[in-house]
Order: sequence, then C-alpha cells, then structure tokens
Amino acid sequence: MKISPKVVDEFIHLKRRHTRLTQIFSRFVERAQYFVGKHSSLKALKLKVSADGYNLDAIFAGIHLRFLLLPGYGEDGAVRGRVM
Repeated sequence: MKISPKVVDEFIHLKRRHTRLTQIFSRFVERAQYFVGKHSSLKALKLKVSADGYNLDAIFAGIHLRFLLLPGYGEDGAVRGRVM
C-alpha cells in the first residue's frame, strides 16, 4: 500500500501542532508554580503534575481540580487543544 505525500504532510503538520500544544500547556503548568512558591499568599494550595505532563492537579480548601490537555479538532477542522 502506498501512502500519498498529502497524508504524510498532514501527519507532519499534526505532529508539529501537537508539539506546540504540549509546549503551551507546559508553560501553563510552569507558570502555575508561582501559586505554590514562597511569594504566594495561597499557602494551602498543592499542585501535582502527572508523569506524562498532560494534566495538572490543584488541591485547595478540600477542592480537587484537574487541568487536562485535550488535543482535538475545532469546528473548522483545525487541530486545537483544550484545557478542561
């Protein structure tokens, strides 16, 4: 079976977009560390990043929030990422 160059180009584009989305989410996770740093007034906040880097758990005042990167497609067919 022969794969068309268009399919290969689409896979390359998807890989680049996925890499970019994970970089943006990594920056989000990195900046969230401010809220648990020594200058933060939120002393009871705890953050935990998953081993794969695709989710960030925040625990504060008995509430557990999970920020999860979900790659997918937008209505226009473009590859998008969503944090839930």
